[in-house]
Amino acid sequence: QGGYGGRNQDNLALSTLQAVQEVYGTEIPHYFRDLYTEKGRSVKPLVLYPSDLNSANPKCVVSIIGCTEDWFGGWDGLTPGSADKLITEDLLSGRMVEVIESNEPAIMVCHWPGIYFNGSRTGFKILKEVFAEQCEVLTIDLNGQLVASVMSFYYKDEVLPYYGGGTALARNVKGNDFMYWEVMRRAVEKGIKIFDYGRSKIGTGSYSFKKNWGFTPEPLFYEFHLVKADSLPDINPLNPKYRLFIAAWKQLPLPVSQMIGPWLSKYLG
Repeated sequence: QGGYGGRNQDNLALSTLQAVQEVYGTEIPHYFRDLYTEKGRSVKPLVLYPSDLNSANPKCVVSIIGCTEDWFGGWDGLTPGSADKLITEDLLSGRMVEVIESNEPAIMVCHWPGIYFNGSRTGFKILKEVFAEQCEVLTIDLNGQLVASVMSFYYKDEVLPYYGGGTALARNVKGNDFMYWEVMRRAVEKGIKIFDYGRSKIGTGSYSFKKNWGFTPEPLFYEFHLVKADSLPDINPLNPKYRLFIAAWKQLPLPVSQMIGPWLSKYLG
């Protein structure tokens, strides 16, 4: 379980509800603190302090519950994990099987130090072992030099490139184009019918990149409830007032951006 609020969880939930709504205007705040690994114990999200749920201004806070401990490599990257605790090779037992068979959300818990595991990537290997053929990592190199890489997930007749990135060389040699072509080619060989390229905002580079491939964009519709505002906050890279900041950010040394990035990102969502 998380290391905060254990002795006063009622006020933790209530303060989360009040603070997140007042600061961010979030309609239904949520937080993650607890994890339960005991067989038979429910891990359904808890809806706390509900009120006016059938009105135009519903209020509640949701406690998201994990169903595993960090069995990838520990929060500090010092405890080797085990895929068998999550799911065994025969797919018949393991914590994930127990939770899925109970028709409850199976939320695995991990921390980046455990995934990276001091360079050995022990946790990442366990992730690959758990998802098996449903998770594929494709890496492109040129004469032994890394160009780009992407991790894709398969589900039924669909493939979703989830995490991807490229080096500076990728732009010069069209590495990303070749990489995604390979993802699609291999997916077709497996009989996959749907290639989910994810969402992008109109006018961004990623949107143009996807459209140039010939994909037909489909609009996604969102509803917003404004709590203490008259208009939606325009927090996106297309906003002119962020252009100087973005330009400056691109010039930051990598260690500096890695240090302040996680802190800053929570104010940009």
